Amino acid sequence: MLSARSPHPLAAFASVLAALIVVLLGTALAAVAQAATIATSTSGFTGGPVLAANERVVIGEHRGDGALRVAVIAPTTGVTAYPVAFPALAGPRDFARLNLAGVGATVTGTYDTFQSVGAGGIVGQRKLTGRMFTLGPPLGSLGSCVPATSQLYGLAAAGDDFVATVGEDCATDRTTLRIRTAQATHVIRATLGPGDRTDFTPDILDLRATGPALAWIEMRLPVSGPGPTFTLVIARGATGEVLLRTPIEAFPLAMGLRADGTVALPSITDCSIRVISPLPPASRRIALAPALCPQPGGAPVVAAGRIVYPVSGGYASTDAQGAAHFLRDTAGSRSAIAFDGASGYVVRVDCDADRLVSVDLNAAGNPPALPLPALRSCPVRRSSPSRLSSTPSGLVSIGLRCPAGCRGTLRLVQQRAGGRERRVGTVDYASAPGRVVVRPKLSAYARALAGCPGGLRVNAVLFPASDDRTVPARGKGLGAYRINSRSRCRRSGGPAFTAPAPGPRS
Repeated sequence: MLSARSPHPLAAFASVLAALIVVLLGTALAAVAQAATIATSTSGFTGGPVLAANERVVIGEHRGDGALRVAVIAPTTGVTAYPVAFPALAGPRDFARLNLAGVGATVTGTYDTFQSVGAGGIVGQRKLTGRMFTLGPPLGSLGSCVPATSQLYGLAAAGDDFVATVGEDCATDRTTLRIRTAQATHVIRATLGPGDRTDFTPDILDLRATGPALAWIEMRLPVSGPGPTFTLVIARGATGEVLLRTPIEAFPLAMGLRADGTVALPSITDCSIRVISPLPPASRRIALAPALCPQPGGAPVVAAGRIVYPVSGGYASTDAQGAAHFLRDTAGSRSAIAFDGASGYVVRVDCDADRLVSVDLNAAGNPPALPLPALRSCPVRRSSPSRLSSTPSGLVSIGLRCPAGCRGTLRLVQQRAGGRERRVGTVDYASAPGRVVVRPKLSAYARALAGCPGGLRVNAVLFPASDDRTVPARGKGLGAYRINSRSRCRRSGGPAFTAPAPGPRS
């Protein structure tokens, strides 16, 4: 659940295991201690953040069972609107991906659903649906594929008074770029060159828009040579007029675009950023210090005379001369960065919640010294006796100890031979560092069983929040409890015992 302008409490750790977590987290937490929290979500953010008009921040949020919604947040007031929502997914192997793009009046989004297929260690995915949408001034209806006819992802980006899309027609290739304005629609196709293989369709692999500028990358396969070739194209978004078409060495980590058409291409191989300008055509490289080499993990942003790009443990900023520094408030971030030249925002993933934080773009810091721990490194253990009593309404109090904070779902199940089980109670939990008491509610038949002599024996299974929210959470046994109640004893009723159900999804 998202809450705006929430504090981030820190507490002392109380065990050797917790002390280890402190060592891992200490550098990152100290670095972001001064970052202002704009919003928090215990279910987790996704697909952003990006910036919209009036300095609002747009980001996706998980809602459980694969459901998603898009939040539009005013950072100064915390006022939040939810203009778009997507329902829960039907199948246990289904998952969704949300991508957002925007640096101005219009924000574009792509929402795709997939199903995991395969077995025996060979797992693939089958696309189920595809949808494109916009937030802001409408520029025509965008595409929707139900069911999907292509496994490829759609691309969408918006600039000043135009929206550009690739794959909107749900075709099996991405050769066509469609640009919409209030007055006209322009179509640009990636065509074969004289040295290209005729049995290989050229594809548009990336798409960026900022202000009046539009840029994309085309991939082709030559008749002879070691592999595919890549071409950067820069154009005017309102007309589709191509300003520059130039080859690049390889498909870049990511691409950043400035409003004047300048493109930044970070390179991990030579620790540099290649800067390409269309008018007049020019290309140069910005050499970077080894400690601030570009890394995969997010697209660079070019604005206000600086380039903000991903590095190990967060983001760095550099000017045109290569004077770079690590951005202190991005330490620990694994999201995209929203930056318009004045304001910056990233998502930090903590044990108890995801936090959307503001970034002081002038505050330098040091990258985290150690790899950041994943959510699976957030320890949880039981902190209550094995004998419990339920209230007349069926609530059972179970203590958990979370040294670094925690969030997830707790299930109480009856278990039988062969791994069969049936659920008797479920509760979601989220806690800052320390002890937390969760109160699952027993079903009516379980309360009756707990009223019999000897009570009801159940097993507690934790499903902690996962870094990979496209798959059901994996369970972790917490041990057995014996529950007593004052309900009238009845040993019949209740659902049949079946194979364990998959874990919950974000």
